[in-house]
Amino acid sequence: MIRLTTLVLETARKVEKSETNALFSRLNTIRNMEGNPNEVHIEHFGNTTAFIAKGIPDPYFNSVRGFTFADIELLDPILEFYRNHNVKCRMDIAPFDVEPELLIRLSERGYYQYGFHTALYRKINIPLPQTYNKESLVIRKLREDEFGLFGEIYTKGFGMSDFLSSAIAKNNQVLYHVPGWHFYLATYNNSPAAIAVLNVQDGIGSFAAATTLPDFRGRGCQTALLEERLKDAAELDCELVVSQSRFGSVSQSNMERVGMRIAYTKSLWKEISK
Repeated sequence: MIRLTTLVLETARKVEKSETNALFSRLNTIRNMEGNPNEVHIEHFGNTTAFIAKGIPDPYFNSVRGFTFADIELLDPILEFYRNHNVKCRMDIAPFDVEPELLIRLSERGYYQYGFHTALYRKINIPLPQTYNKESLVIRKLREDEFGLFGEIYTKGFGMSDFLSSAIAKNNQVLYHVPGWHFYLATYNNSPAAIAVLNVQDGIGSFAAATTLPDFRGRGCQTALLEERLKDAAELDCELVVSQSRFGSVSQSNMERVGMRIAYTKSLWKEISK
């Protein structure tokens, strides 16, 4: 098990728990939509939370969070939960509270590590950046009637199929009036360019999602959206902001540019295809 100082470990656990909390808030709200059209299921196994969203074919939404050595004897029931729903799951393994035996068991169950994810954080009680050109680049809150636009930017920004735009719009619009959720639109020279999301719970702001249309990349949209969410998180009395990104990505660089630091890098595991 990796040995960390008490302060570092406490911060790391806060960062990991905040992402789980944001995902729970999102999927629990979607689950409560009439008829549960996305077939969302959430189960707790000890300190571990297992998420299923059959109607949202993204590993992020069909993942196991908070799984540590303390819950190792619950691994088989967790995997059975996914088998019963005929869903493949992703195991997010943070580098703390983990013993080699846990990783060996994952391997024995047919899972392998296929990637890394960086978790970042920033304390609010240090000067906040404000660097973007407000003449060409404008950041504002997304209106409730603009989720169609949100879905379009989301799918194009993440390189997804256009037919998913409507479902993404609906699954985010349902969060609009849920306390703690905030949606942003960036326009560049009056043209919609990028979107971002902030979730606030328990004094921690989580940067839940963000993307920029390909034609507007490299113009500071994401840095501006990060700065705006930092400002709002401070006004909402957050002590900390957290985020996740693909290891070594442009997103990670943007986050570090506004003062975010790496909390840890976790490993991603999935089942070997048969």
